[in-house]
Amino acid sequence: MLRKKYETLSIILFLLIVLPIAWLAATGISMAGTSQCQKCQGANSHALNISFSELHKSPESFANQIIRVDAVLSNDAGYIFLHDPNNSNSKILMPAGFGKEFASCPATEKAMSFHSGVGTWYDGQARSVVIGKYGIIDDRREFHTGQMGLTLLCVETVKPINSLSSVPINTIRYAMGRIGRLIFFH
Repeated sequence: MLRKKYETLSIILFLLIVLPIAWLAATGISMAGTSQCQKCQGANSHALNISFSELHKSPESFANQIIRVDAVLSNDAGYIFLHDPNNSNSKILMPAGFGKEFASCPATEKAMSFHSGVGTWYDGQARSVVIGKYGIIDDRREFHTGQMGLTLLCVETVKPINSLSSVPINTIRYAMGRIGRLIFFH
């Protein structure tokens, strides 16, 4: 009886851990993050490098300029926020949205979905280098449209916040979402 219980538990663990990791390997999502996206090169050449704290202290001074910011990109029920990557306890958030001219590499978009949950059913965070313009957000998904914040033009890089704790659970959540889409929407 006890042996049967352990066999069942082993099968469940296999399904929850090994299969999602194999799925990710097959879909090409990097656990370590992405290298710099080549589609960002156009916006990249004109971007002013600033820190998140500089942007937060004086956002109006960067209005309508193309800027590059290293930040934590947070997805909360489809609402996108940026916050300081150097202060994990920071409650200072800046609304962000994906502009109509948003362009990003497929690998970067997959990593952003995997690590932060953007475009999926779960919430999350990812360390990201983004290029955008500060001003009134014109979000193609209409979540923050009309608010002041950063309209994202491109996401250059995406990395997990803490790969030891976030990657295993994100692997399971991402794979469950993908499998669910295959079963229910195809």
